[in-house]
Amino acid sequence: MLSRINGKNLEELCIFRMKRERNRGLAIMNRSGVHCSQRFDSATQTMVYQPLSSPPDFEGVTAPDGRQFIFDAKVCSAASLSIDSQGGSGRGKREIPYLLERSTFGVATFLLIHFTPRELKASTVPARTVAFPVHVHHPFWEEYERGSVKRINWTHCDEYGLDVEWNAHAGGRKETPDIYKAVMWIRGCLNDFNHRTLERTYRSHATT
Repeated sequence: MLSRINGKNLEELCIFRMKRERNRGLAIMNRSGVHCSQRFDSATQTMVYQPLSSPPDFEGVTAPDGRQFIFDAKVCSAASLSIDSQGGSGRGKREIPYLLERSTFGVATFLLIHFTPRELKASTVPARTVAFPVHVHHPFWEEYERGSVKRINWTHCDEYGLDVEWNAHAGGRKETPDIYKAVMWIRGCLNDFNHRTLERTYRSHATT
C-alpha cells in the first residue's frame, strides 16, 4: 500500500480518514479552496479564470476547543524534500510562507510528507510518512528564513518530526494515515513556540 502512494491518493486517504474522525466528533477537516482571478481572453472573446497561488491542501478544527490546524500533504520520491523558496516550481514556494504566517497566530501548521520506498544498490529504503511542524520560531524554520536550509531530509525528520502511523480507524479495515494523532502531536509540539510569539508581541506593544 505505502509503496503505491502518490500525491492524489494521499490526499484522498487523508480526507477518508478525517471523515471518520468527524463522525467520532474529534475533528473536522476540508480541502482549502483555490484562488482564481478572471480576465478577458481576446483570442476566444470570452472571460476565462486564471488560478492564483493557493493555500495549503487542508484546514480544519479540533474538538472541543475549536483550534485550527492547516497542513500541506506532499509525496517525495527522493532522499529529501525541496523547500527552496527561490528556485524550482514547487508549490512550497507558496504554501510554506502561508503556513509560517498562520503559525504566528497560534494555528497548528505542518507538512505531511510521505517518502516513497527507494531502491539502493545494496538495500531498500522503506516508505515513511512524517508530520513536520512549521512555525516561525522553530529552529529549523529560523534556519530556513536565513537561507541556511533548502531541503527537509530524514535526519531533520528524526530530530523534529513525528512518524505518522498507518492504521485502520475504529471499526474499519482500510489503513490510512492517523492524521488526528499527528495534529494533536503538532499542537503540543508548537505550544512552546506559540508562547514565544505571545511574549514578543507583548514586548512590541509595550514599547509602542
